[in-house]
Amino acid sequence: EMDLGIQSAASKNDPDRSLFTLQGMCMLTKLRPFVRKFLEEASNMFEMYIYTMGFKAYAIEIAKLLDPGNVYFDSKVISNSDCTQQHQKGLDVVPGADSLAVVLDDTEYVWQKHKENLILMERYHYFAASCRHSGQSLSELMQDERESDGALATILDVLKRIHTIFFDLGVGTALSSRDVRP
Repeated sequence: EMDLGIQSAASKNDPDRSLFTLQGMCMLTKLRPFVRKFLEEASNMFEMYIYTMGFKAYAIEIAKLLDPGNVYFDSKVISNSDCTQQHQKGLDVVPGADSLAVVLDDTEYVWQKHKENLILMERYHYFAASCRHSGQSLSELMQDERESDGALATILDVLKRIHTIFFDLGVGTALSSRDVRP
């Protein structure tokens, strides 16, 4: 990763860059390909939150990277300090009925009480440190996900189908009796 110039790329002041240094955390992060388009399109269908088992400071920094204009999340950031059960995420900290919530996450075990709401995402292993036990990272392979058929493009198609089924095919059924989980 050092040979690829990742740290220097993260420090450039390019608005289209995908590599960032998280200030005050000595951490590099890379945005997944297609994330900007994904957020734009998903926000037209869903109310979105950032929900992490990380610390609030980390969550806020990630929110600034993902949503610099505060358009998609509108400060709806949930971190480990907001969770009501240790080492678990739950919909009890998200306003609205469980039957209306779709969860995207790369970690299944933290959603023990809401597995039926979960769409399990493929974990994004760009840096070598993130995949010590699961083979080579994308940076080591000198490649990245493609925008056209990567994980976010695939999930966006799933979300579009869910939205269509819930709203268009549910016509004639009271909104309060519909359930996104099936």
